[in-house]
Amino acid sequence: MRLYSYLTRLVSKLWAFVYRTRRNLYSRGLLISHRYEIPVISVGNLTFGGTGKTPVVIFLAKYFNQKHLPVAILTRGYRGKREKTGGVIHANQAKFCNGNEYGDEPAMIAQSLTKGAVIVGKNRHDNFVRYAKKVRPEVLILDDGFQHLKIARDLDIVIFDATLPLEHYFPPPIGYAREAFSSLKDAQLIVLSKVNQLKQRNLEPLIDKIRKVNQTAPIVEMSYELADLYDYNDFFSSTYPKKAFALAAIANPDSFFDSLRSKGVEIIESFSFLDHYSFKMSDLKPILDRAKKENVPLLCTEKDMAKIKQLVQSDFVFYPKLQVKFSDPQLVKKLLDELLV
Repeated sequence: MRLYSYLTRLVSKLWAFVYRTRRNLYSRGLLISHRYEIPVISVGNLTFGGTGKTPVVIFLAKYFNQKHLPVAILTRGYRGKREKTGGVIHANQAKFCNGNEYGDEPAMIAQSLTKGAVIVGKNRHDNFVRYAKKVRPEVLILDDGFQHLKIARDLDIVIFDATLPLEHYFPPPIGYAREAFSSLKDAQLIVLSKVNQLKQRNLEPLIDKIRKVNQTAPIVEMSYELADLYDYNDFFSSTYPKKAFALAAIANPDSFFDSLRSKGVEIIESFSFLDHYSFKMSDLKPILDRAKKENVPLLCTEKDMAKIKQLVQSDFVFYPKLQVKFSDPQLVKKLLDELLV
């Protein structure tokens, strides 16, 4: 047992050393970061799994769209067919986008755009060069970009899941961190997400840990709220039902189910799938059959609807849009506006 503990700590330290060295090589200019002529905002995190990056990316895209600026979002398109080959979803094509083709999150992000596009693919710099002339963005958002150092950024936003215990902030195999906490020195805005889901509010230990590495970056809190319900055609639906089945294929399905309960929904039964799961009709048919039989709707996440509607278009399936609320929205907007000067 002692040997196992020693080896896991050793592997974790080696992991941290490799990523720390890599970050230092970029900061010293020994590895190349590509800089573009437009403002670049990175939205990322320290850990594996969901911290709430996608709702923040959507918030940013909408903010700049409201200023009539076309936005490009660079994203990997994880587990989509275009992840390796690359592709682009223009704002005016988003409604017809296939979530299995481009990835569920890119499809979800694209539907929030009024001007610009989502550029999908593993090699983000090459894909940006490939599609930039078609998209003509005035702002670039790098989704899940904190570790993607090949692209220089003007604002580095790092998101923490406030519900994640501190002991998980170690590199594998001990914890869930992608790199050591020391990398946080590069962050320029730190967001503590899911604060409204804390059973016992105690953010001080996390803030203290952050401040030991980064004393200057503003720290803001963020909560998620479920907004209105929509059907598969993205048409506004009615108010939340009293009873429903619930389905989620996200990193933390329980957070979605708890959010539905906070809206007064009694969940008859919940169905959890792996994050980014590619649904099959055999997964959905038994659930929909029960929903129809009991005459209650099936509520899924917005991300999951991007894939579900490719398989079935049912009047029994609805999704709520997510909206984010910052503890200091004026500070966030000030940092964004400074990029445009």
